[in-house]
Amino acid sequence: MDGLTPGEVFLRLLDPDPVKAEERYRSLRAKLAFFFAHNGCRDPENWTDEVVFRVVRALQKDAGVTGDIVGYCYGFAKKLRYEYGRAQVRDGAAAPETDDATATRHNPSPHRLSPVESSLLLEECLGALRPADSRVFTEYFTADRVALARALGISAASLRLRVFRIRAKLRECLEGKPPEEPHGG
Repeated sequence: MDGLTPGEVFLRLLDPDPVKAEERYRSLRAKLAFFFAHNGCRDPENWTDEVVFRVVRALQKDAGVTGDIVGYCYGFAKKLRYEYGRAQVRDGAAAPETDDATATRHNPSPHRLSPVESSLLLEECLGALRPADSRVFTEYFTADRVALARALGISAASLRLRVFRIRAKLRECLEGKPPEEPHGG
């Protein structure tokens, strides 16, 4: 599968037919969201996004993922849920399934927000980015990545790195860290 982006490899592993791959992708996302919701996780869509992000990142590192990509995704989902639960116990924080208003008030993490609040926060953070970065980030996940890289005059690898850095800025914003001052113009 040389010459394909990790996202394209991911879809091909779901099904070689692009239409069926898209259907399987939607089905997989729904099942992962149900898994997280069933396990008491707030914002199961966000958790699902994290699973897909980690799997695609593993594909970028050429982790030798072949065959049952759905099982691989479920493995990541279980590991992510387990990691989060261990972190909650270690930090002495309320578990994600508890509805502790005090913990939410003192630790307003993106995982504890309602879907509407999460969406508003994401919009706010995207608006805080440089307009070019916001556009690149949005188009990366909604448009043809090869065409986007070509339009920007950079390689696909450079585009992935740029989006990775933009994602780090967004994560800082979502976690409430003050943004760094931009260097230059």
